[in-house]
Amino acid sequence: MKKETDEIPVTVTGDSGRSNSEQGHPFFVLDLDGTLLTDDKMVSRQDREALAALRRAGCVNVIATGRSSDSFYKAMVAGDCLVGENRLAVDYVLFSTGAGIMKFPICEQGEKSSLQSMEIIDKISLKSQLVKQITATLDELAVNYMVQRAIPDTAYFFYRFHDRGENDNCDFQNRLKLYKNYAAEWTEEQKRQFGDATQILCILPPGNESFGAKISSTIEKLYSDCHVVTATSPLDRKSIWLEIFPASVSKSQGMERIAAMLGIAVPLYGAVGNDYNDLDMLKAAVRGYLVENAPLGFDEEFTRVASNNNGGVAEAAALWQRYLLDKPAWLD
Repeated sequence: MKKETDEIPVTVTGDSGRSNSEQGHPFFVLDLDGTLLTDDKMVSRQDREALAALRRAGCVNVIATGRSSDSFYKAMVAGDCLVGENRLAVDYVLFSTGAGIMKFPICEQGEKSSLQSMEIIDKISLKSQLVKQITATLDELAVNYMVQRAIPDTAYFFYRFHDRGENDNCDFQNRLKLYKNYAAEWTEEQKRQFGDATQILCILPPGNESFGAKISSTIEKLYSDCHVVTATSPLDRKSIWLEIFPASVSKSQGMERIAAMLGIAVPLYGAVGNDYNDLDMLKAAVRGYLVENAPLGFDEEFTRVASNNNGGVAEAAALWQRYLLDKPAWLD
């Protein structure tokens, strides 16, 4: 007998009788920090039940997060989301903003979960030469940055700190302290020996929006093979993070890759998020939902739902399920 935590069938048919590969297939995509996770880094009961209800309705549930696979795994362990009946009804994970894709693990009651149980099925990297060129440009701009190793070693990084008199860039320093066992200084010797990277992360203090825009514009103009994703720091929730990825990496493009793996021509999905790095997937979604705790400024085109602390994912899931009932995703 199939349980709610089992992977759902790939083929779903609507009234037309056509397979999902011909007509599309419903997905539900949700951001993690500030969206699914509450401020105390847990997942509410109502959000868990809403994901299970979507699974029963035939949706493929996908978490799209900026975290590395290692950081994501630790968050799931801390939130009791992996084992037995507490396992989230999630099928796939887009991690590192879509640079990697993995299956959500299945662990029975009594089994121990492990990072190895998360099967990575796709990954994209910044090539070594491009990493060296970009970091040289960042050094010229005196930008503080971190170079994350290629998947599956994204948790490990090298850093370069330029003292710009910005109160020591507290968020940068706090991230170094938080991951001190994974960090090493970016020296010329390291640069010569370094291989591919998952991403390059630049951290700016609050109030440096214009400088951030200059950095993004400079990098994207000089290096057409990459793009810059702007996000709010998940640590202090106010510093500016500029994440440099290959041009083919984003949450929306990650959804296209998952759909292609399943033989689905067009990924039809509802999406819920909370920050600027969710914009591309919210815009690509059939319906985009924004939790109440999201920053102001880009919410007019999306439907506002409750905050991450008050069942925002559950509300978005209910709205998406209602949309599918009123207008099935496999029509048109």
